Amino acid sequence: MGAEVATYWLSWIRLVQLIAVLLVAVGVVAEFASEWLSRPLEKVIDAARELRIAELNNETARLQKIVTGRQLSNEQIASIAEAIKGFGGHKVYLGSYSGDAEGARFAGQLKKALDDAGIVVDPSDNLIGQVIVGIGLAGWGGLNWGIHLQGTSGDDGLMDAITSALAENGQFKIENRTRPAMIREGRATLGVMVGLRPL
Repeated sequence: MGAEVATYWLSWIRLVQLIAVLLVAVGVVAEFASEWLSRPLEKVIDAARELRIAELNNETARLQKIVTGRQLSNEQIASIAEAIKGFGGHKVYLGSYSGDAEGARFAGQLKKALDDAGIVVDPSDNLIGQVIVGIGLAGWGGLNWGIHLQGTSGDDGLMDAITSALAENGQFKIENRTRPAMIREGRATLGVMVGLRPL
């Protein structure tokens, strides 16, 4: 191989090296440029992802609340008891529908708060899980949804205290406040009916 042929091939090799160096430089510039250009797009995608995660977490919490039903934590029970303890010694009758496990559980937790406050639920007035649909706590009635209170005008103070304690400590709303449909001589005149859970 002569010097001319070697020079010829060496010029091509140097050209290929130069092209390779240029390609590397273009690649490095493209890498930095693509990194710089992709950052705002990644931020948009990350923000959309975070928003979707928050929406899914909210939906999960909503569905979990539906599945678990009404319930009071130990802290809420203690707060309710503290809010109504000034009515200690009063008598209350308490009930929920037969076959309504969710309502019976909630009524049992409410009974714990009443007991802790010194409010008396006599065994004969403990109708948790015993109310038949169509028969109310104090006489004939329909199907109740939510929490209902029945009481005489003398029970208004305790009814107000129960209403605000449930609202403040569990975000539970009293659906209805009525006067008793029948006389309960010598027995509790204030009734708490835990009806079916509103949807």
